[in-house]
Amino acid sequence: MENKFIITFIAIIILVALFLASPRGKEFLEKSKLKDKLSVIGNFFKSLTGKVTSVKNNEGSRIQIKLSGVDPTYMNNQQLNLDESEFSISLKAESANLDAMTLSFKANADIYSSSFKGKITYSQDKITLEGKANDIGIDNFVVNKTDISFTITGKPTNYKITNIKKDFISFTEVSGSLTWAGLKTPAMLQKDKLDLYDFSGTIEEKNGLIYIEGTVTYMKLNNVPIGIFK
Repeated sequence: MENKFIITFIAIIILVALFLASPRGKEFLEKSKLKDKLSVIGNFFKSLTGKVTSVKNNEGSRIQIKLSGVDPTYMNNQQLNLDESEFSISLKAESANLDAMTLSFKANADIYSSSFKGKITYSQDKITLEGKANDIGIDNFVVNKTDISFTITGKPTNYKITNIKKDFISFTEVSGSLTWAGLKTPAMLQKDKLDLYDFSGTIEEKNGLIYIEGTVTYMKLNNVPIGIFK
């Protein structure tokens, strides 16, 4: 039954196309002004295809993406994994621990490491960095030791962290500029839903905005899959 419907539908389309291509059909288009309406529809779809090129992603390949100009509030409740990450963070610390020592700061602190393994958690516009490193720098003071335990919570002014890994990053809503391989012009998000799968890359905050750049196996924008989906 379903096959008969499809065949009938295709036959109707062919008949309509043949009619419109005939002299009588062309005359009908001119008189009814339907030609102008079809032209408008055609231009609309042409503009869409000009902005988005389909992503041909073979199994095992990854899509390069960049999410720019995101308000830090959209990061709340996110938790990302750090794997041998390099970071540089300037923040107003609320609490900090280095191995068994409790640290306190009178002003903003500059924290950095060249090899950190752990996690970063976002909550109420603050970040918590927790894990271990072989080196930790705090302002002009540097500690070099294998597997230094380090935890710090505070409100950042700027930072950059590399080698971030996360199987699944989900934004219920997010605003910013999104680009990916095959997209000719950036997609401007306005409280759109975005899901990133198997993310690997860098996150940075500067001038009060978040920038996320890296690769994914695929993603969903407003539940529409882009790339390979599982």
